[in-house]
Amino acid sequence: MHPFRALGRALLAPPRRVVAAVNELGSQLYERLEWLYHLRVRLWLVEGIERHSRLPLSVLCGLPGQMRNYVLGLMFEDGYRRRPIGWYWLWELPRAIAARPECSMILTRTSESQLKRFMRAGRWIHIPEWVFGEVDLPLDARTLRRVNGDIRRIRKHQLSYEITRDRRSFDDFYYNMYVPYISKTFGNTAYVYSYRHQKRLFHFCDLILIKQEDRVIAGQFIWYDGDDPPFLESVGIRDGDRQHVQNGAACALYHFAYQYLHEQGYRTVTVGWSKPFLNDGVLQFKRKWGEVITYHRFWGTGLMVASLTPATKSFLCNNPFIFKRDDLLYAAVFVDADKPLTADDLQEIEKDYLHAGLSGLTIYRLPSDDGSASNPAVAELPEHVELRAWPQETNAGSGRTQG
Repeated sequence: MHPFRALGRALLAPPRRVVAAVNELGSQLYERLEWLYHLRVRLWLVEGIERHSRLPLSVLCGLPGQMRNYVLGLMFEDGYRRRPIGWYWLWELPRAIAARPECSMILTRTSESQLKRFMRAGRWIHIPEWVFGEVDLPLDARTLRRVNGDIRRIRKHQLSYEITRDRRSFDDFYYNMYVPYISKTFGNTAYVYSYRHQKRLFHFCDLILIKQEDRVIAGQFIWYDGDDPPFLESVGIRDGDRQHVQNGAACALYHFAYQYLHEQGYRTVTVGWSKPFLNDGVLQFKRKWGEVITYHRFWGTGLMVASLTPATKSFLCNNPFIFKRDDLLYAAVFVDADKPLTADDLQEIEKDYLHAGLSGLTIYRLPSDDGSASNPAVAELPEHVELRAWPQETNAGSGRTQG
């Protein structure tokens, strides 16, 4: 239904539906304006030393703000250099990197529809900006075994919880837990919401507080949004103190939130705002606590590899990620084509990177530095794992191959 028609109908409905329709209209208009704005990209030439190989690496980057800082932080040692080289339309990006043969990759913020329409989708990989998941309550036996050590730590340090909607507790949480923890933990990649934004969100939330004896040391929102499952949002640790984290405060936020929501009759809880890189600590933490990935933001990073330099290969091999193909989410893992893949290797890769909720895992085999691609023996592929040669049309179709 057209958004203005939906708004007109809602005006005849109860006030709550009017507010929902106005919010939906505003959201749709904002998304369309954002889509148009991001048709043009400001590119930066970024040069430095790749973090793992310690070899020189040059890339073109059109990512904004915190996303740029995060990805370049994975890619480079500290002290990389960047300088602007101009504005480009999305369809001009292949020409931009072709004009700079020293650059081996290009990265830009793009939506799925923009990538398919303007960017020769088969040459690009689309990495979601954020992924979200759900956890079934109560936790199953397998998850409880994984977090048993964390639960023991919670008990050892005598952590407890309370639920509140008190305004003074919110102010203490925002200024003394949320802002210090997010700022100290994530540095120049941190997304810190304003006091005004968080105060407005708090009207729809419970605030779960973790206490050690009589002192509150951590907190988190439990956000209720209509008929959707409750959403765990905005973690805070008092003063950003890592000792509280080591004593189990972050684990306690999830453990007690799950316990409380199950007691309230909920069977599912949503967790999220996780980066899609599979070695990311936040994503691994939520996976351990039972997250099954269910959806993602349609904005993300478009990645195109122009040349497989040793530094580029090192970045890809050390940073597996979640990507979108054929409207489904997969894990991408990169390995050297010269290396045999035994059954144990495949089992380990699957255990480490096939996150629950993903449609499968794709192992890309990178050719040797001289461009050749040998074909060593490969064990029988486990279910949901496929093997692909590289380079290739990375988004074109799917299928299980063995070299």
